[in-house]
Amino acid sequence: MEDEDIIKFLQRHKKQLFSARELSEILNAREYRVCIRLKQLVKYALIKYKEIERDVARKIYGKDMKRKITLYYIEK
Repeated sequence: MEDEDIIKFLQRHKKQLFSARELSEILNAREYRVCIRLKQLVKYALIKYKEIERDVARKIYGKDMKRKITLYYIEK
């Protein structure tokens, strides 16, 4: 898996938010590899992210969420 795979996927689904876990499941890649790639893409401003607080994340993803969650997207 490369950076291009993530960028292409996010471009196809513009303005939709995905967590690192969701991206790893969709792209059939290991989660820690996806996290490394996402950090690099954010660093070079190729993708954007939003952090959702724990209370909101629990409403969306269920009661098992114990921390805030970072969601990634492409704006253009």
